[in-house]
Amino acid sequence: MSPLPDRKRPNLVPPARTLAKSLARMALATAWRSLNPRARERFLEADAPPPLRRLYYAAADGWRAPLFCVDACPGGSGEPVLLLHGLVLGPQSARYGGGDTLASSLAAAGFRVYCAAHRGDRDAFGGTEVHLDGVLEHDLPAALAAIAEDTGFARAHVVGHGLGGQLAMMLATRADVASVTAIAAPVRFRTPRSQVLAAHRMLSLLPPHWHLPTQTLARLSSPWLDESASLGDHVAPGATPPERLRGALHHTSDDLALGILDQLGVWVEENSLTSRDGGLDYVEALVSATAPLHLVHAPGDRLGHAASPDAVIARWRGVVTRRDLPESLARLDCLLGEDAPEQVFTPVVSWLDEHRRRAW
Repeated sequence: MSPLPDRKRPNLVPPARTLAKSLARMALATAWRSLNPRARERFLEADAPPPLRRLYYAAADGWRAPLFCVDACPGGSGEPVLLLHGLVLGPQSARYGGGDTLASSLAAAGFRVYCAAHRGDRDAFGGTEVHLDGVLEHDLPAALAAIAEDTGFARAHVVGHGLGGQLAMMLATRADVASVTAIAAPVRFRTPRSQVLAAHRMLSLLPPHWHLPTQTLARLSSPWLDESASLGDHVAPGATPPERLRGALHHTSDDLALGILDQLGVWVEENSLTSRDGGLDYVEALVSATAPLHLVHAPGDRLGHAASPDAVIARWRGVVTRRDLPESLARLDCLLGEDAPEQVFTPVVSWLDEHRRRAW
């Protein structure tokens, strides 16, 4: 599949937009410094991840979206890994940070990584229906086909974080994948607060193709994130360096499509992963998944229920390897925390190395 023209190369960005972004970041940094005059840390840990080659895929219902390609290290065998991002943070979130990242760890081990965007992301275009059923039924199979054509490998390993992990497990029920790694991806949920339910019901009344401006809100809130910061059910105070959290929100956050947010709300309310029409329970459908599964459970995730891993293991037909993380790690800590390279990235790479041949 030939890649479409890259519409967002840095040299195509109007100078006025570049200047406006620089001034906005300077204003936010000044605000943060005024709120934290004694802090020695930087406002943002690192700049935005550098641009990558984009491989565009075309879904059957008209949507087009890019795969951001991270080449394997020199001499690496290049087995493909489809990397699926979670909620709020977009495809570049697995590449952000001043040290090792999930994407760089996989590439250093010889895998070729494809960070996927889908119809819920601002990089996608061309379609109208925005919901998770479409991501699963159309976007991800098209992404796998594009990867196979680009690499020549018969299958791809799929690694997902949060929502991406849920999608990865569901994808294994309808596509031939080499393996699945699901990081902090619950399929059973704790009882939501009444305010959450009220917000979900209010948002469900809005057009599903609208987007919440979460990227702008994340950037505006970044000066107030310090050592005591906690993003609800996503981050435990102190587990992720605040400058890294601010940087990830500033450089890799994405707007949320209301159609996807509404379906997620239904999942939490009904305590299971279901299709938009309610006719299919994706958790029950896991009985048809035969690929090896690496289930990385984060007990510190205050959204997922403690019984969530057992619900997956009871249904998954393939071999399951379960890894329980320390209680101190919440969902975003698995991606951005100081202990993530040791507690998450290294075990994930080691497990994938054992199953590398399944991509051949």
